[in-house]
Amino acid sequence: NQELFAKDFTISNEKFKSTIKNVSEILKNEFESSANKLISDTEKFIWVVLIISIAGALISLVFSFFVRRSITNPVDDLVVMSKDIAQGEGDLTKRIEVAGKDELGDLSGWFNMFLERLNNLVVEVKKHAANITVSSHEMASGNQDLSSRTHQQSTSLEETATSMEEINSI
Repeated sequence: NQELFAKDFTISNEKFKSTIKNVSEILKNEFESSANKLISDTEKFIWVVLIISIAGALISLVFSFFVRRSITNPVDDLVVMSKDIAQGEGDLTKRIEVAGKDELGDLSGWFNMFLERLNNLVVEVKKHAANITVSSHEMASGNQDLSSRTHQQSTSLEETATSMEEINSI
């Protein structure tokens, strides 16, 4: 019985070994298949993340370029206008185009108002200077007339004095 039992045990052991070997082989193949699928999926994921990152970086660059332009253009306009005025070559009738409702738009609007008031002040000063010029010319003309009449009176007085001396000597 023992021999028969040992033989059955050996056969069962061989079958069990074979089954374990087959299960091990199947698990190994499944593991390799899963690992290959995981590696393939990971590679795809890395490519997707890389493409999304590059697209995001490009979109960020374009967006930052437009934001930079929208901020710097109004500031550059203010700088150019201020530079023209500071150097004395500015046209005070120019105005900055107000494009937005943000702080730079407000600043541009206030700067335009400042230029308007400055222009009005210059026009008023110019008008008063013209009035002063006209008044000065009138005063100069009046002084010229007064000087001419004074000279005539002086000549008349001199003639009278000469005549008086003649009458005195007669």
